[in-house]
Amino acid sequence: MGRRRASRRPSGVSRGRDLLVTVLVVLAVATLVRTFLVAPFSVPSGSMERTLQVGDRILVDRLTYRLSDVRRGDVVVFDGTDTFGPVDGADGVRASRGPLGRAVLAVTSVVGGTDPAETDYVKRVIGVGGDRVACCDRKGRLTVNGSPVTNVPACR
Repeated sequence: MGRRRASRRPSGVSRGRDLLVTVLVVLAVATLVRTFLVAPFSVPSGSMERTLQVGDRILVDRLTYRLSDVRRGDVVVFDGTDTFGPVDGADGVRASRGPLGRAVLAVTSVVGGTDPAETDYVKRVIGVGGDRVACCDRKGRLTVNGSPVTNVPACR
C-alpha cells in the first residue's frame, strides 16, 4: 500500500500573516503607481466648465511631463499652495489635522480619496515660457502673442 501524504493546511496565524502581507503589497504598489504614474483628482470648481464639470473625476498622467514639455492647450493639474494662498475653512481658519486625521487622509489618498482642503488646481495652459498673454483686445478677446485666442470665453 502507498503511503499517504499528510496534507498540510495553513494555520489561522499563517492565513492572517498571508493576508497582512498581501494587503501591504497592494498598498505599496498602489502608492508607487499613484506617486509616479497616474493619480486620481476631483474637479473642485466650475472654472473648467464646457470641458470639465464640478465633481468630475479625472486620472492624471504623472509621467508625460517628465519626458516632454507642457504645450499650449494642455489641461494640467498643479499645486497652487504658494501661488494662490492657503485654503481656509468656512470660518476663515486653516484646518489643522492631528496624527490620526493625517493618517486617514494618507490612506484614502492612495485609493483615490481627496482632501477637501486640497490646493490642487485643474487648468488649461494658454501660455508657455516667452509668450505674452493679455486681456483684452478691443473685441474683448484674450490674446497670446498678439493673436486672439478663440476657444476661451470673452474677458470680463
